[in-house]
Amino acid sequence: MVREQNQKIRAIFPGKFNPPHIGHAKSILKLKDFYDLKVVVTTDTPDNAPLTAYDIAEEIWELGVDTEVFEGVLCQQETNPYPDYLVLSGNPKVIEWAKKVGAKYKFVPRSGNISGTQIRNGGQS
Repeated sequence: MVREQNQKIRAIFPGKFNPPHIGHAKSILKLKDFYDLKVVVTTDTPDNAPLTAYDIAEEIWELGVDTEVFEGVLCQQETNPYPDYLVLSGNPKVIEWAKKVGAKYKFVPRSGNISGTQIRNGGQS
């Protein structure tokens, strides 16, 4: 397949995004400038998660990004359900999964200084 000069590479940015925070939004907005981006929100949220995956997907969609909810844990899949996409992630577990299933991937650094884990745990890592 040959890409036209200005055609963006199709990519997914998977995660729980729960709770959603400014770092997520910054990453998504940066990535959508360079990729034909689909944000994949997984349903494997912590018990104390403030929102459902569907709530989060709707919020992310409002950033002007294609969004999809993935039922379950992406990193537990034995095959890649997104074979035509580049996998973008700052999560080492996702990168290891991408390698395992033979997906093309790119590590992207976190945008912002706080993670969802820190938010859920009152600022503690």
